[in-house]
Amino acid sequence: MLIVRAMKTVIVTGASKGIGKSIASQLDKNGFKVILVARNTNQLTELADKLSNSPEVFTCDLSDTSSIKTIMPLLEKHKNNLCGLVNNAGIFIKNSFENTTTEDWDKQYRVNLLAPAMLSKLVTPYLKESTQAHKFIINISSTAAIRPVPDTSAYGSLKSALDHLTKVMALELAPYGICVNAISPGIVDTPIHSFENLDKESLDFVKSLHPLNQIGKPTDIASMATFLTNDSNNWVTGSNFTIDGGLSLK
Repeated sequence: MLIVRAMKTVIVTGASKGIGKSIASQLDKNGFKVILVARNTNQLTELADKLSNSPEVFTCDLSDTSSIKTIMPLLEKHKNNLCGLVNNAGIFIKNSFENTTTEDWDKQYRVNLLAPAMLSKLVTPYLKESTQAHKFIINISSTAAIRPVPDTSAYGSLKSALDHLTKVMALELAPYGICVNAISPGIVDTPIHSFENLDKESLDFVKSLHPLNQIGKPTDIASMATFLTNDSNNWVTGSNFTIDGGLSLK
């Protein structure tokens, strides 16, 4: 008798570009069916067309909790195959503590902390019931959570809160075999930093902040995310993996 095993399904937020796009692409190569989540439908569709395992596009404004809840039909559709969630979407508003407005705090809070919490809450009941061998939630944090940097008071504080949330979730979901971990990237070459607008001297300075003298690539973070999704890593939970070229050592 031939047994057909259902394709493992994972949700990746912020999948339209940068780290999220790299994670989604790598997971697709590893045989996952990926649900791509972001605000830009065109960018998501463009990525989906390049992937192999029948990815699905879910356009969502993660700053709007009512928008997040519209993912429920997709969760129902894939409830037997769903194995994981990667909370990658984020927003970074650089400003001094004195000049950071209430609106700046609110925007970053909604995307960087509330959205991962709400989406994880919606996904958790399905992960509890999942029969997949490895079930996981991965939160993409930042070295700014542990390394104070000027002009990042809101961003860094909220990423610190995300780190704490990761550990609490890991404790509460451990009885159900759900592994919850975080990844803290250093400075990675993504659209959020606009490195293409910097001159060579400025780029060299950014590189010099890292002991390895390199700016990170999205694939550097995707490699760790892929590691955490592997079925053999179902005894790793409550950890935060710093992938930063040594930035946090200085």
